[in-house]
Amino acid sequence: MVRADTLTAPAILASLRRGDFYSSTGISLRDYQVNSREMSVEIVPNSDRRYLTEFIGAGGKVLAAATGTSARYVIRGNEGYVRARVSDSSGRRAWMQPVRVGR
Repeated sequence: MVRADTLTAPAILASLRRGDFYSSTGISLRDYQVNSREMSVEIVPNSDRRYLTEFIGAGGKVLAAATGTSARYVIRGNEGYVRARVSDSSGRRAWMQPVRVGR
């Protein structure tokens, strides 16, 4: 999934260059935001599925986890990188791009 202003090749390529996309096997996101202080995820709910969002750092370490359709992680600065992975109770997943933090 790519977040682009228009459905044109230049807009889509610009989004890919910015890293403004995520991979999914069926989970859709309403919003995904990241800045120097936090990362947040909002999931488009689908019927009776349950959701787990894990925030992952260097070495694949799970830094925090949250259930439900929204999750937020406060960046400490020593994680190396942070990325979000969302799983649902039907086995679907979505992966956000890793964001480097710290030195």
